[in-house]
Amino acid sequence: MKIDNLTAVYGDKKVLDNLNVEFKEGQITCVLGHSGAGKTTLLKCIANLKDYEGIIEGESPSFVFQEPRLIDGITVYKNLSLVGLSDSDILSGLKSLNMLDKMNEYPKSLSGGERQRINFLRALYYPSNTILMDEPFSSLDIGLKLSLINDFISIWKEKKQTVIFVTHDIEEALLLAERVLVIKQGKIAFDTLIEDEFPREYYGNEKMRKLLLSHLL
Repeated sequence: MKIDNLTAVYGDKKVLDNLNVEFKEGQITCVLGHSGAGKTTLLKCIANLKDYEGIIEGESPSFVFQEPRLIDGITVYKNLSLVGLSDSDILSGLKSLNMLDKMNEYPKSLSGGERQRINFLRALYYPSNTILMDEPFSSLDIGLKLSLINDFISIWKEKKQTVIFVTHDIEEALLLAERVLVIKQGKIAFDTLIEDEFPREYYGNEKMRKLLLSHLL
């Protein structure tokens, strides 16, 4: 995916200002920045949910929002089949998450973590090679966050989609990202790779943490 001269405004405020970036196929990229820096706006432009000026080259993505957007009136199986997942994909995905026994249950009977697992599964098996995620772990406690991140990586390794996710949490970036971008004043202010192997240790890589902090402060 390639983005050239992306500009987006809200009223009189220019949130993205001739932003240029290219996302490598099959790579997990994290976008960091302060509140109002334009992180979510970038995702919305890519998903064509926000008017913009500039050029975005790439296919239509799947989108994981902060809160799971499952349909309460149908089963987990039906929620997954609605996005075109085959029986074999649904069974394989649920098995990988140890959730086969939840297949015929309704979303309202699942815990918050279970609903988010289904949300991830639906996005990862959606017929698109690009996944956008808007702070999908922000409302979770640390234990559940670590578990879901490991589950996500496990499924992603099978599919190797291009993933772009937004967060304000450096630790999430250090756990999940292969590349980190920092947005400031509507532009990419910093761009770096994280080459640590998965799974990663929580609160590890002190050197990279300090580097990212120096560009955020």
